[in-house]
Formats: sequence, C-alpha cells, structure tokens
Amino acid sequence: MKKDKEWLKDSLAKEMYNAEIQGMFSSSGMSNLLYDDIVKLIGQLEESEITEEQATLSKKEIVEVPQFVADWHEENKHDILEYKFRKIERHECEEVRNWYNNCKGRHPNPVSNAQETIAKMDLYGYTIEPPKTLQVIVKNYDSTVFTTELPEDEAMKLIEGWKGNE
Repeated sequence: MKKDKEWLKDSLAKEMYNAEIQGMFSSSGMSNLLYDDIVKLIGQLEESEITEEQATLSKKEIVEVPQFVADWHEENKHDILEYKFRKIERHECEEVRNWYNNCKGRHPNPVSNAQETIAKMDLYGYTIEPPKTLQVIVKNYDSTVFTTELPEDEAMKLIEGWKGNE
C-alpha cells in the first residue's frame, strides 16, 4: 500500500477512533474537531510555504564579475565569508579594493553590494564579464584609415604609445 495523504488520513482516523474508545477524549466531538484540524494540515503538505515573490527573490542568481574579481575569488574560495571580506578590504591590488569599495548594485552602500556579490559567487557561482572594448580608429602611414575594437587595457596602451611618439 502506498503511503500518501489518503493513507495518513485513514491511519489517523483509526488511531483517533481507538483513542476515543479507550476514553482518551472527554467527548467524541473533541476528537472530531482535532481530526478535522489535522486533516487541514495534511491538505497543506504539498502547498508551498513561500510566496511567489519570495521564490523569485531566492532564485539562484549567478553573478557576473570582472576577471580580476574572479581571479581573487579563486585564490580565496576556501575561506569563510567574513574572512574574505576582511582580505579584500586590505588586498594589495588597488583594482580589487576599488571594486569592493565602489561596487554597483541594489544597495545604496557599495560595500554591501560587493559583499552580496561575493556571497552569491560562493552560493551560486559566477560568470566573467566580457572585457570592455574601445573602438580605435587607426590611420596608416599610407593614409588608409581603419577601425578596430580592442580590449580597453590594450587600447589604452596603444593610445599611450601614440602620445609618446608625437
């Protein structure tokens, strides 16, 4: 016999009847009220305990982070969360510290946004942001012009190199 809600209700009815016969209830009406309350609870067994809004908020959120944050996380992934927060506040790399202190998100406090992101990285995982690119217009020695997109750091090196040759 499959033990499901109906089985539970039948078993409960038998047990309550036996208890009533043995005089464990002062009246049969009391056992009926108790039985009805328990049947209502059994009916709720498959109902969700959280609202749809709560389910949306607790949905897995894989976060997207810059490569340098992903690298930092990999180095520190086995540390407890509180220790990660302390380490990133004092990290030797200014870029990592700046991300932590200026992280954008739903909180008005940037540090809270960074801490939430780090916690989600631990819980749900993360993806790496595509590198930022800049469009660079290049004029060759023969006056031909072409446009290319370069990762931001490479584009800045190229621009700095040109400024040095002027």
